[in-house]
Amino acid sequence: MTRVFIDNREIEPAIAGMPLDQVLKNIEAAHIGEDSVIREVLINGEALTPETLTSRTIRNSMERMPGNGRIDVFTGDRDEIANGAIAEALACLDRIERVSPCIAESFIESPTRGALEDLHQLCEGFYWTTVLLDKLEAGYQIRPARPEAREKAHRLLENIHAARSRGDFLHLARLLEHGLAPLLPFFRESLNAVSGKANAVH
Repeated sequence: MTRVFIDNREIEPAIAGMPLDQVLKNIEAAHIGEDSVIREVLINGEALTPETLTSRTIRNSMERMPGNGRIDVFTGDRDEIANGAIAEALACLDRIERVSPCIAESFIESPTRGALEDLHQLCEGFYWTTVLLDKLEAGYQIRPARPEAREKAHRLLENIHAARSRGDFLHLARLLEHGLAPLLPFFRESLNAVSGKANAVH
């Protein structure tokens, strides 16, 4: 039997063999109020991340859990967590704005392994910022603005990946300078709009 706790309060055990993502959906539906969200999940004391929650290994982990397995779910106020996530995303956009010109210049002059690693982190941060914005707007029932800007962001990430795969560093530099930079103000404005909606609730 896998015991389940929400904020250190034990609830009914998880159904044997049920994938973890379904267990969490059931917990959200039955035990978590509309103003709360899951902020952390521990499986036998090990913290999960959004990335591992989507992996096949974690989805199937319930089937491999021993009889004394334990799931701990910790919740938080939706608006507080949203504001924290928005603050991190805005800081990420600031970092992208600072480092992208340096990365582009490196690609023009002399590409290095460090610049490629910086590019990977930049793209990862930008991607998760777009995902966060979509989730927050859906959660707060905000009509997404400028869908063409979101499409440009997704296409930009695809083009960066393609250019990196073929070693076209000059094109990578152009994408960072002329493709990425113009999108940053839109995502800042959109995140700040969600923050205003979250704060207006209180």
